[in-house]
Amino acid sequence: MLTVWGVLIVGAAIIFLEGRVLLKRKSKKEMIVFSSFMIIAMLFYMGVGLHLPIPTPAEVLGNILNPLVSPIDKWMKEGTS
Repeated sequence: MLTVWGVLIVGAAIIFLEGRVLLKRKSKKEMIVFSSFMIIAMLFYMGVGLHLPIPTPAEVLGNILNPLVSPIDKWMKEGTS
């Protein structure tokens, strides 16, 4: 739980320091992109700190592509018999 608080405090400090600069420059698009990436990164590191099972990118791609590839794989195996 201490890790989550650490991530929140450090993330808030980074958002405060970088956000001030972006607001002074009036960079709305950069602020949106920065905020989005910062929120995703903070959520990821909170999950790591809480020891949640975070899948690797290969597992995510496998889960996405498996429904597309399995019918083709089945069709190819039937043709070789």
